Amino acid sequence: MERLSVQDSSFFDTEAGGPPMAVGGVLRVVGPPPPLGAFRKEIFDRLGGMQRLRQKVELSRGIRQPKWVDVDPDPKRHVNVLAIGPDSSVEQAVASIIEMPLPHDYPLWDCHLISGYADDEYAICMRVHHSIADGQGTILLLGHLLDLSPDGGMTLTEAVTAMLADQDAKESSEPTLAADNFFERMASVSNARIESAIATLSEFTDSFPDTAQSLAAFAPRKPRRTLGITGDVDKERIWLSGEFPLDEVKATKRSFDCTVNDVVLAACAAGFRRMLLERGDDLPSSRKLRVAMPVSLRPKEDQSSSNQVQMLPMSLPTGIADSLERLETIKRATSSVKRSKLPVISDAVWTLTEKATPSPVMSLVLAKSVENIDWYFETVITNVPGPPMPLYVMGNEVLSLIPLVPLASASKMQIVVSILSYNGHLGFGITGDARGASDIGVLLDGILDELAQLTDLASPSGD
Repeated sequence: MERLSVQDSSFFDTEAGGPPMAVGGVLRVVGPPPPLGAFRKEIFDRLGGMQRLRQKVELSRGIRQPKWVDVDPDPKRHVNVLAIGPDSSVEQAVASIIEMPLPHDYPLWDCHLISGYADDEYAICMRVHHSIADGQGTILLLGHLLDLSPDGGMTLTEAVTAMLADQDAKESSEPTLAADNFFERMASVSNARIESAIATLSEFTDSFPDTAQSLAAFAPRKPRRTLGITGDVDKERIWLSGEFPLDEVKATKRSFDCTVNDVVLAACAAGFRRMLLERGDDLPSSRKLRVAMPVSLRPKEDQSSSNQVQMLPMSLPTGIADSLERLETIKRATSSVKRSKLPVISDAVWTLTEKATPSPVMSLVLAKSVENIDWYFETVITNVPGPPMPLYVMGNEVLSLIPLVPLASASKMQIVVSILSYNGHLGFGITGDARGASDIGVLLDGILDELAQLTDLASPSGD
């Protein structure tokens, strides 16, 4: 029997009676949809043996953490068809799926085959509760369904595992330091650790100004309620998606000597700027949007789905009107964040605090933090690297792979943005509160238009 960590169980507290905190992906697939029976068999043949997908969460009495309990999942409960008409959209179907509960007395996942909107295409929406997986963990779970060729064979997850095993084999075959006896080898290891510790300390000292600047972004501020993007979160959701060619984003980053992430954040800043202007915000030049960006701390050899992230604070300069000035401002900010040690410090503090603090106290602190998170952040933007090659489901090519990220009903965040690269495209998935953020289409259009604008500015004709 294994108990949930405080971080994993906290995702239940943030639901506050609203839709489940479930992460996942939406796949558009070429071809007619398979029969439900064959689809269920495929899903359970691929995923049925995974431990967390065969367990439910059982609440414990007293102050102990909830625990995972083994059960036999029912294919009819977890895998179903959602038939929609040609006048409906996949986005509307996904929004309705997001609102569906994931009862705690069953394994916390489901998979829907969305059909009826086109003759030669269908979609798959896979959800797992956030207590099971983070963003990268979700990709690893989905990777069990995705083949590298239409004939089957190796899955994406198997390919990643094999690649890491090959890297480990090469590293282990490299010459190692020879020592005459055990004590000399131990002395060599000890000296190496001391040198590494000194180097790390020196690096942290050098980066202290950047770390302090990043920490300052955590300082609480009174939320903007008028025309802002925070407020009460209801139970209804809206979800939209879009794509942009990755090659064009890479050309932009080369032209302006920045990163793909810088370009994406600049586009997000432009999208939020357009949305706020249309809402009537006067947006002074100093206006910045406070963003939380999940940063993965997962070791490369770790292929589990567990949550291993820390939040990194960023400020998007939505008050800046000029595209290039906005990009340059973000470039400077991300460079400072990279030099800081904030993710490592946050993880160390979290680990020590979790070990030293009783679980009920930690759970209460986390719950209160989520309730007041809009004093620190106004939105979340996730950016996860995905597979660069085409993938296949049951022999059919996956046209697009869009990430799915939830809104926490207990928080005051009404919009979250998720980004995933796949087969030469960046996929954007935006989840919004149906009442407070019904205009996320303006945000999505603004993001895609800004990416196109930066592409034009980066090209020779844009000089």
